[in-house]
Amino acid sequence: MNTNWLALLLAFCGFACLPASIHPAGRLMAASVALLCITFSGRRLLSLLALLLGLCAAQRVQVPSLQPTDPSQEVVVAAQLTSPVRDGRATAWLRGAAGPVCRARLRGLDDQLERGARLHLRGRLQDLRRRPTPDRRDSGRTALARRLSAGFVVREVVAELESGSASALDHWRRSWSAHLEERAGAGAGLWRVLVLADRAGLDERAVQRVRDLGMAHLLALSGMHTPILAGALIWPLRRRGRRALVFALPALLAWVLLAGGGASLVRATSMVGWWVFARFTGRNCDVRDALAATALVEITLRPQLLCGVGWWLSYAATLAVLQACTRVGSWPRPIAAIAISLAAQAATLPWILDAFGFVNLLAPAALLLVAPVFAVALVAGLGALALGAMFAVLQPWCDVLMALAGHAFGASLALASLPGRQAFTHPGLDGGSWSVALLVCALGLWPARLRVRWRIIAMASLLVAVHVQGSSDHEWVMFDVGQGDALVLRCRDQYLVVDTGPRWDEAAPVQWTLLDYLQRRRVKRLRVVITHGHLDHSGGLAALLANGVVDEVLVAAADSTRPWVARIRATQVPLRYLSAGDSVEFGHCQADVHWPPARAQQHSTNDRSLLLSVATAHGTFLMPGDLERLPEQILLQGTDPLPRARWLKVAHHGGNTGTTNEWLEQLEPGAALISCGAGNRYGHPAPILLERLGQRSIPVQRTDLVGYIRLRWSTNGGVAQLDNGLSP
Repeated sequence: MNTNWLALLLAFCGFACLPASIHPAGRLMAASVALLCITFSGRRLLSLLALLLGLCAAQRVQVPSLQPTDPSQEVVVAAQLTSPVRDGRATAWLRGAAGPVCRARLRGLDDQLERGARLHLRGRLQDLRRRPTPDRRDSGRTALARRLSAGFVVREVVAELESGSASALDHWRRSWSAHLEERAGAGAGLWRVLVLADRAGLDERAVQRVRDLGMAHLLALSGMHTPILAGALIWPLRRRGRRALVFALPALLAWVLLAGGGASLVRATSMVGWWVFARFTGRNCDVRDALAATALVEITLRPQLLCGVGWWLSYAATLAVLQACTRVGSWPRPIAAIAISLAAQAATLPWILDAFGFVNLLAPAALLLVAPVFAVALVAGLGALALGAMFAVLQPWCDVLMALAGHAFGASLALASLPGRQAFTHPGLDGGSWSVALLVCALGLWPARLRVRWRIIAMASLLVAVHVQGSSDHEWVMFDVGQGDALVLRCRDQYLVVDTGPRWDEAAPVQWTLLDYLQRRRVKRLRVVITHGHLDHSGGLAALLANGVVDEVLVAAADSTRPWVARIRATQVPLRYLSAGDSVEFGHCQADVHWPPARAQQHSTNDRSLLLSVATAHGTFLMPGDLERLPEQILLQGTDPLPRARWLKVAHHGGNTGTTNEWLEQLEPGAALISCGAGNRYGHPAPILLERLGQRSIPVQRTDLVGYIRLRWSTNGGVAQLDNGLSP
């Protein structure tokens, strides 16, 4: 094993074995250790120094210590944004009145705030260990990211520091952003991505189309962009020999700083730097060794990057491309290009499935069409931008060239998408499936002396096991959307959504919970039931309608004259009214409506909530919306008895407005499931209700404590499984 790769392996071991400490090690010390690991070739000394490097990196990563003992308690923190604000969400460094700095994910911010802004915020901290959706599994990388991060819900901005406190680099980025807006016009969003790594101006639907093509890396500055730009800088000066390298490297470094120093850019530029150093010193430089050395330095200086999927995608793809290039050198160029693209996709497959839930099978072939056009467009656009900035007389022609380059890139993407999207979809792999997948990889290294047919049979069997293991064709999920309700029922390939959660200013939690769940499963058609018109149940409907997947909206007939129903009717989406005695069929499942009757307009909004039940072979689960005591009494005194509820979604987020002793005695629930927000101002769930459930020994699960709650069962037999966001 090469010494650089051995050092990297041991650094990973040191990083993984030592628990994170709140006492950070100095950057200078860790950087010195990294350089020693790269310089010395003695195996024993190398092993010791690499382990020391991993320990230093782990000590630099800090565990949040800002969490208050009371989840409803508000705290004031100092924050510096490390990402642009999108839909009210951003990442930041936080510091409390006492304690170290920690990384946090913020919600409830103003979208006008810029990256680098420094604020004093008042709000509530959240524990990120609970997962809001069942697809966000805690792999080692995700578990580490959650352990090293805090969540923070912003109630108000106490103070915003003056813009003068921003760094010179932030001012430089803002000036370039304004320049691009002025010169590129409608195409400024694309060039902000390619120059500044800022996606804020891009249309989300356009970004999603690029992701569906399997080319998300084109819009995330990566190792593909750096060699293109380096080649464009060196080629005109190639006859000047080493002077061309001296000119190219500072230009690349300036671009990395301007683009925010992303992991992929730093890695690619560092490798170019290693290569330039080798050319100047006359040494042989294996680019793969430079990749290992770059990873060592990056682990030392920015160990938090290991928590993000981008770091792993970048290094896995680069290593696969470099390794493939050594094997296909004598192949015909078209075949070699396809092989290299396939190698990169195979190497990144586990992380792509973990992060996105699907992989486009046509991506390698489509990339062969798009990549040449993209390279020419990138060089032409950036060249025009630089020339226009230096020579004002050329500015009009440069603007035209930038526009043509952007249109050429867009046309190539449109052409690549013509064959359609052929995607292998997997909503997420659990620990057992990952173990099977690792065995498949091991079989790929099976000794060649064994018979080929046995290798093929074994690999095929294990691949089938990955998909068959733990499969269930029915699912009921209650998402963690804060103070509100958002549920989905899946009956094989049919989906029924019940309520869509709250809405906060311009953002709705369903955008990163329910919609993420549906997109991972490539759901194209579904129906939505809105139990009643309060915004904590209907606030996310607009986001679902904008996504274009809703075939029909179902509401209570008693609400047909309400203004919120008129707004739904105005969207031209088919609308259906439900009343007691109706049923909603999806697949071979059926949701029965028990309340309200068609003429219940005299009741309050909560008391007009739809009461639904779904019967399964394992029992019935009941969803009463926000029903209060009066409808419960009417139903208990009615002639049609309610079914026994093995699983009961507690009404009104666990408030003491219903779920009486008589109600519980009639339903005899086996489990009570509550959807409520952490530290909500209503005090939900009410202590008296929890006491009432405890007296009957009814198990309780709450989204504010466990994240999502999911029930899975199969028509092929077995038992129903209830899990949540804290389940392993």
